[in-house]
Amino acid sequence: MGHERGEVAGGAGETGGPGAGPGRARLPSIAEQEQERADAAPAYRPLEAALRGELSRLETTTLSVWQIFGVIGVVYGGVVGLTVSRGLGITSAVAAAAFVLAFTVVGRRMRRAPERAGPRIAIACLEGAIPWVFAAIVVETQGATYALGSWVPPMLFCALVLAAGARLRPALPLVLGLSGAVIYQVFYWGW
Repeated sequence: MGHERGEVAGGAGETGGPGAGPGRARLPSIAEQEQERADAAPAYRPLEAALRGELSRLETTTLSVWQIFGVIGVVYGGVVGLTVSRGLGITSAVAAAAFVLAFTVVGRRMRRAPERAGPRIAIACLEGAIPWVFAAIVVETQGATYALGSWVPPMLFCALVLAAGARLRPALPLVLGLSGAVIYQVFYWGW
């Protein structure tokens, strides 16, 4: 609470100086804190490497799952196009096929260089676009009222938040939530 580094809690000076008494400790300096971290580094490095490897495996598994969902989306879009609404079905199938292709390309790049940030950013952008692309398709083919009542974009959004949380990416659900709030307002007031 307002102590400067190196001061004694409850008084000024070093440990044992004026104001130092039983139960009062000297706050560590920045250099001492950095030394403590450096001393602890060998202990957590193997765990950090193992966690990084598992998260990389989870990323590639998640990519495969998105590809499978994309193929299911293509088939489902075809069925909707043949039975319910030709425009909605065909447009959804084409969008799902485009996402499958994009996830395949980014996945190959990520497998070649798993430590690079570029593919991870591309994956986050693609994932973030999924619910809103399909919401825009529903708005354009069926109208805003139908799109706001549709369960597809919220379910896709929910899958994104769960996938981001499982991959230990706390910022992604925040960005998705904020963008979702803005986009739903645009759909509600703009169409």
